[in-house]
Amino acid sequence: MDFVADEAVEHGLKDDSSTGWGQIFAWVTVDAHNYCMQQGIINGTPLTDSDVRAVWDDLQNPTYNIRSVA
Repeated sequence: MDFVADEAVEHGLKDDSSTGWGQIFAWVTVDAHNYCMQQGIINGTPLTDSDVRAVWDDLQNPTYNIRSVA
């Protein structure tokens, strides 16, 4: 089912799906990124809902995906 969900995102039929080695949703990655910034764990720019697709695309990279899960 993961393949079907990922294909739906790639074709614009869905906004998000759990993906990559860590099977993480992009919205979860966005929330975790922002939380870590608020706690002073990481630096960067806050992400918004408009970043979900770009984050989902980045999650196709195994290194980014596993790092995001951690």
